[in-house]
Amino acid sequence: MKFNHFSIISFVIVLIGAISLSGCLNDSGSQISSDISFGLQIDGFDSTLVASNDSVRIERMRFVYGNGTVVINGDTSTVLPSAANWIQFGISQASNNPILMFRANPGTFHHFVLSIQKAPANNSNIDPDFTENTRHSMIIEGKYNGSEFTYKSDRVFQIPLEIDPPVEVPDYNASYTFLISTSPRLWFINENGGFYNPSSAGDSTAINDNIQSAFSIEAVNNQNIF
Repeated sequence: MKFNHFSIISFVIVLIGAISLSGCLNDSGSQISSDISFGLQIDGFDSTLVASNDSVRIERMRFVYGNGTVVINGDTSTVLPSAANWIQFGISQASNNPILMFRANPGTFHHFVLSIQKAPANNSNIDPDFTENTRHSMIIEGKYNGSEFTYKSDRVFQIPLEIDPPVEVPDYNASYTFLISTSPRLWFINENGGFYNPSSAGDSTAINDNIQSAFSIEAVNNQNIF
């Protein structure tokens, strides 16, 4: 079959159009919804920390999370899990790897409120240790100066964490983790440069105050954390 000059031009135009259309479809088809997650990392977990003449080693931590809020696009939104869906987090592995708390929708993130709640009564998702004698929000186990301890807090922690500067996450093709960090050293450090005794009832208020102020948040872009 012979092609005249105009047939060749027409064929080229159709071919270019088909390639362009295919490219548009591929681009559109390759759009992936943005992945936004909130995670928790405990620095120095399962390591022996030394301050002055004291040492502390955290071997297990459990806490109850609920009623957390995150500010997206200037509006405060409740995020899962909520009080209707209490979740107990536990960390006991010899690792500083962060744990995934929940995922969020795209938008502009301004700040986050970390919420650690007292365990609800009669909830099968929660370990009975949290409701022994009284309702607890956090249980920390480890060794203080070589002796085993179990520290139970019954405080409700509402910890505001500012995301500065705010982070705008588009609907597609972005991956962000808002990593909440803390350290056992900050929980137990005292004004004398040593550690508070987790087994001493007289030190519990100071330890709770330390925990309240020991968290920070940062935005991590395009890293496979979880």
